[in-house]
Amino acid sequence: MTTDTQALVFLKETTGHLEQIEHLQRRLLALGEEQLEVERRQLEAQDTQNVLAWLQLQQAQGHTPDPTLVDLVRGRLRV
Repeated sequence: MTTDTQALVFLKETTGHLEQIEHLQRRLLALGEEQLEVERRQLEAQDTQNVLAWLQLQQAQGHTPDPTLVDLVRGRLRV
């Protein structure tokens, strides 16, 4: 094999490896985004539970619940 042929083979292999690395990086990024979305939804669910508990506590104490918080919980529970 000549030096030029060896260089071309090496470049083809390297290009293939770089393409594989880029593909894997895109997959990792997509998985990371999915994980962040799952965590965001979990935090939103926890927040909704906390707000709902607060509203129930206010109501149990005879206070009128904040209408903005009531709308927030209703909106989140519809989704």
